[in-house]
Amino acid sequence: MEWFEKLNQDFGDFTIHNCYEYKNIFLKKVTIDNYFLQQENGNFFVYDKKLLFYFINEIKQYNIKPSFVRLIGNQEKYFEKHNYFLKLNNFECFQIFKQMSLRNENLTPIQFEFIKKPTIDETIECYNFLNDIFKYNFNLFYQKNNFKKYINNILCYKEDNKICGVLLYTNVLNNTILDYIAIKPDLKHNNIAYALLNHFFIENKNAKFYKLYVDINNTKAINFYKKSNFTFNKIELRFYRNFYDF
Repeated sequence: MEWFEKLNQDFGDFTIHNCYEYKNIFLKKVTIDNYFLQQENGNFFVYDKKLLFYFINEIKQYNIKPSFVRLIGNQEKYFEKHNYFLKLNNFECFQIFKQMSLRNENLTPIQFEFIKKPTIDETIECYNFLNDIFKYNFNLFYQKNNFKKYINNILCYKEDNKICGVLLYTNVLNNTILDYIAIKPDLKHNNIAYALLNHFFIENKNAKFYKLYVDINNTKAINFYKKSNFTFNKIELRFYRNFYDF
């Protein structure tokens, strides 16, 4: 495939791109998962469903499909580097997250008997639970048809035989990332989020750091993590979109 060879050859040399994975890992996903590709004069647009990865040398307006863009950076000038291209192509930032982290030192997590790992069948209920709550971004990264493979990275709470709380995490080298945590309101126990977080620590006791992204407008979540001694660092995650109907 000529386009594949060209993208592979020029991968690290584009003026701007928004791919944060290693080249070999990303290109393997492109071929195995049949990502949709657009190209124009050596500029590439790779779509994983509605999530767009762009690799461009010429900053101008393109015929880009309705999609989301994810940017991760630790300096405002990094985002400014992308902003002109995004504005030209009608992308607007609609959600900003900041990273918080906690070093795994002197932690004494508590075990709660009502926090469990899901069964294989319960993983789909966990998927639906998270997808209903995180409507704008969850299904950009996780698909129902293969969600069962994450069973070892899920913690859940059930009440009246229904999933009422879920925590999903990812292990990256010596770090463990808390990707999503959500609970229903008005449960029998009022400490489900705290219990899920404690089991997150227990399950990942060998991690050097625990990290997560929190919506900058979610004061309740920010205060919850601060009480558990998470602190902000400089890294931000920003989502953009070029359409308005969800």
